[in-house]
Amino acid sequence: MLQATTAYAETQADAERWRQQLGVGDKEIWVDVWHQWQQQRRAGSRSVLLSPVLYVTAAVVLRRRIDWRYQLIALQVMQQHAIDAGVQWRAQAAGVQGWELPSALQPIARRLVAGQALTQTQEALLRRRYLMQSAHWNFDALGDTALTYAADAGVSELPYRPGPGLFYINRPTVDGKRVVLPNA
Repeated sequence: MLQATTAYAETQADAERWRQQLGVGDKEIWVDVWHQWQQQRRAGSRSVLLSPVLYVTAAVVLRRRIDWRYQLIALQVMQQHAIDAGVQWRAQAAGVQGWELPSALQPIARRLVAGQALTQTQEALLRRRYLMQSAHWNFDALGDTALTYAADAGVSELPYRPGPGLFYINRPTVDGKRVVLPNA
């Protein structure tokens, strides 16, 4: 019954977009669906009696192993910038035992250290095996933080202070990107 709902169908479409974007299958990305019955008055009814209303929620779940060694490339890039600025090193970060890059990351490291852009294939590899995809939205638990509300349509100042569960600071847009606000 829950799989026949609009919430499930829309979330299943989102899951398929994520599968395509990351190049993974059903074992890594799937849809969880759950329900909750709530008692409330029926809209337009003159009765004060509460009726059970079914609320269905669905969410995309991504579970996969992430290889931690991508962060070693950032270390190599920072070290190269320091060397270019005149800092002397006793050893290269790439030469530290246990910090070896897998063969798939070595051409990516060379390009990034050289300041070159990555190919689409390299970007896809990073998304598939090395980059975290976060699903947290961080709602304002205190409800008294005066922040701007970033919605898909734009950014605007709220005329009131939002309460818990209403204001999601890191809410992604429909395409899965986070809204990045300028520093004040």
